[in-house]
Amino acid sequence: PKMRTLGKILVIADVVEQSRDFPQVDELRKLALAGDLDEAYRAVIKQKALYALEKNLLILPETTETWNEYVERGGNSGET
Repeated sequence: PKMRTLGKILVIADVVEQSRDFPQVDELRKLALAGDLDEAYRAVIKQKALYALEKNLLILPETTETWNEYVERGGNSGET
């Protein structure tokens, strides 16, 4: 689903907040501070999906829908 700027900021902030500790968090923090909101948001959505797959959890429909919309718009660069 389309996310407004504030929503993207809140999603990113939740994932990279100080108490989070997972292997990719430093990279996501750098993206969050780099100033490209859409790139940071894309990376966070990808990380959420990968985490769910790794832990054999359900991927939330909103996560799948957001990722698919991003890819359909040509945003999948194949990178993190």
